[in-house]
Amino acid sequence: MTAPPAPWRTPWLNCNPWPNTNGDSAMIASIAEIKQHRTNRQARQVKSLEIALADLRERRSQSAHAFTDFQQWRRRESDRLFAELAGKPASLQEVDDYNSRVAYFKVQSNDLASQLKQIQAEEATAEQKLQAALDQLKAAQKAQEKFAILAEEFQGALQQDRIRLEELQAEEMAADSLRFPAGATAGFGLEMEASR
Repeated sequence: MTAPPAPWRTPWLNCNPWPNTNGDSAMIASIAEIKQHRTNRQARQVKSLEIALADLRERRSQSAHAFTDFQQWRRRESDRLFAELAGKPASLQEVDDYNSRVAYFKVQSNDLASQLKQIQAEEATAEQKLQAALDQLKAAQKAQEKFAILAEEFQGALQQDRIRLEELQAEEMAADSLRFPAGATAGFGLEMEASR
């Protein structure tokens, strides 16, 4: 025993297989718009993260230059202070001043080094966020492309079903006109009245 044919496949029902094709098209268009919006939003986020990363790289570069410049200055200044101290007999106060300046230089150097490390850590985090955002952008673009293909296939199927339905309706009308020619139906009605 075979299953009955689907209602949209039977010509005698004369029904539209996609009763709300305009609604389906509008729904597809709105979904495509949502996919486009998501892709655009993700692209804006990627651009924002790229700008933030470029800013962090600039800050890191400046911090690295400041650290390097300070290290070079510190060595020269420490050597100069030591040469002044070593060139003559020094008092205990002068030695303490020298030691406190050298200790202050070390503190400043450590502060600059820690700032540089912090900026490098922020840069690494920003790179990871950017990579994740790029991956999400690629996924959004891929989803948008897949949906565009599916929407195109769906629209093609809708068009084929519309054509098929129009052909079935044309066949039914042709079959009806062959069964009941235009003059035959008028005479049939008169014969029915005469037979009463």
